[in-house]
Amino acid sequence: CMASRYRDGALISVDLSQIELRVAALLSGEPALMDAFLHGHDLHSRRALSIFGEAELTRLHPELVGVPIDQWRKVSPAFSARERQIGKTIGFSDLFLSAPARQQRTVIEESGTHYPISFFENVVATRTRDRPLLSEWQYQTCCIAERDGHLILPFTGHHRSFFGLHVDH
Repeated sequence: CMASRYRDGALISVDLSQIELRVAALLSGEPALMDAFLHGHDLHSRRALSIFGEAELTRLHPELVGVPIDQWRKVSPAFSARERQIGKTIGFSDLFLSAPARQQRTVIEESGTHYPISFFENVVATRTRDRPLLSEWQYQTCCIAERDGHLILPFTGHHRSFFGLHVDH
């Protein structure tokens, strides 16, 4: 049980919807992310579409044919539970530059779905194509961390140190 330490106090829980992705969109200027947030697009369904392709998704879920992508999760609970969830997992793993093996483990943990490692190797290989400005911003940020041994984080002023970092681009 949790209680406020103040007599009339309250505990508040706030979910800053996709805050990591929103901050990365703002700092990198990535059009795909900026557009999604500015226009209320379903970022996770769109990432699933870029991973699986429309032909495969509509083959698996024929009810999606002719439906705008941003409504897919409402039209197909099966799509929402599996491929959209994988799109969400991959979207966040892109942000944190997860390697294929880590992506595979996370997808198995979160959706119970097993795809071969080659599936995730392809996802990683297409990051720069799918999110070019985000990828460039990540690369430049890693270069700064490698050069300086730390980063000064925007908005907060805190810093993080990195040891033994090597960036290939």
